[in-house]
Amino acid sequence: MLPIKMYYNQDSLANIIAMKDMAAIPSVQITMDSSIERAIIVEVKGVLFKLKERNDGLYYYNTDTIKTNNSLAAYSFLETVQSNKEFFTQQEIEAADEARFLQQRIGWPSTSYFKGVVSTQL
Repeated sequence: MLPIKMYYNQDSLANIIAMKDMAAIPSVQITMDSSIERAIIVEVKGVLFKLKERNDGLYYYNTDTIKTNNSLAAYSFLETVQSNKEFFTQQEIEAADEARFLQQRIGWPSTSYFKGVVSTQL
């Protein structure tokens, strides 16, 4: 859904996202008013996510508590190709489409192998 680097912790079900990366996305708005609540509200395309503070000071989004009221909306983490394309320029999309076409033309090698072929200019 979001074109940012996420860090994975193998001992946890959570992914870690840097706020600077999240804030850099044009369609994302981040709000926090600690005088009201120690929480961060992240708005993505009109959908609000409330991140609560843990005891260690990190913030998290609990997917088990999704509400369908005015402040939080139920959200599907299913991604579509079309929604992913919104984060890229037309030129980047055309280059990716061309790369997949070339990958198909040479017999569908694995993506990692294909990237190696391209990066070494074979």
